[in-house]
Amino acid sequence: MKRAPLALLVVLAAAAPAVAQQEEAQAFFRGKTLRLIVGIAVGSGYDINARLLARHMAAHIPGQPTIIVQNQPGAGSLAMTNALYHAGPFDGTVMGASFNGMPTTPLLQPAGVRFDPVRINWVGSSNRETQVMYVWHDAPAQVLEDARAREIVMGGQAPGSTQFDYPVLANKLFGFKFKVVTGYESTPKIHLAMESGEVHGTIANWSTLKAINTDWITDKKVRILAQWALQKNAELPDIPLFMDLAKADSERDALRLMLARLEYGRPFFLPPDVPVARVEALRRAFDATMKDPATWLRPTSSRSMLSRSPAKRSPRWWNRSPAHQPTLSLASAQRWRLGKSMRELRPGKRTRVSFALGYNRAPGKTLPDFGTRHGSKDR
Repeated sequence: MKRAPLALLVVLAAAAPAVAQQEEAQAFFRGKTLRLIVGIAVGSGYDINARLLARHMAAHIPGQPTIIVQNQPGAGSLAMTNALYHAGPFDGTVMGASFNGMPTTPLLQPAGVRFDPVRINWVGSSNRETQVMYVWHDAPAQVLEDARAREIVMGGQAPGSTQFDYPVLANKLFGFKFKVVTGYESTPKIHLAMESGEVHGTIANWSTLKAINTDWITDKKVRILAQWALQKNAELPDIPLFMDLAKADSERDALRLMLARLEYGRPFFLPPDVPVARVEALRRAFDATMKDPATWLRPTSSRSMLSRSPAKRSPRWWNRSPAHQPTLSLASAQRWRLGKSMRELRPGKRTRVSFALGYNRAPGKTLPDFGTRHGSKDR
């Protein structure tokens, strides 16, 4: 009979620290304004995703603070990540949204990197993605194999983005002739360049292409050459998978390393040294937002937050049935942890992967600092 009260005391004692942390986080966040800084320009898929998160996540944070979204494009979100890592603030009031390639950038393109991905507090990822490589309907390449015989100009933002890394990897591994033109600040800007004939194509998340240019798919204005993922997307059964081109183990290993970023397709993070209680509170809020059906419903406002994008939008994107909403993996969304994954990517003998091929949009000029035309700001 005496054991029951003792067990209750043990349970209460164990729960006390968690309750104290929850109360501390609630007291801190109440009345605060949190900033969500997106390292990509307005109108991109990452921007849309971040604004959707900001709209709903505040309700799940203790104290229910206000969340505002700011855009800081530059060097493929590397500028934003470096600044947030070193300058903070480190109190939990600022969260970053970077390219999914940012966690592995120190391994693949260390020049210009000033952060340790293991020390960053990764909050979560809202999507597991499939990326598609597509070209304008009158481009010289009608199918993927055409890019072995003739040069195909691909638009990209900066090294570290899949728009740069994947075509270069395809050239190195399989002998394709993709020429990557960098310096665009968002996918919609690359789409405008495709329409004007400045570039032939690009790479983007399948969910992004469906969200911002549905008419391109239905009207066959673009041709999808290939998909980048560990396995084929069920919606793209007839589109070639780059993984299937690999014949040697070394090729498959290289592809797996580069495709791993799609498992955490839309990462959100806090800088290092944020108090643990606040990190955990924001992770719980992120998880709750991902599970909340209201997150995926149509906004009540008649003016969609997407209206500021220069690209044409599908009016049905917010109204899709659950089966056609952007891909959501709860396994990916629930407090994705990077530390263990990054340590597993650090073999005893490091394999050097070089990405030396890339072109600046301005003819005759070199490409300083990860694809920025002037070293500090993308255009």
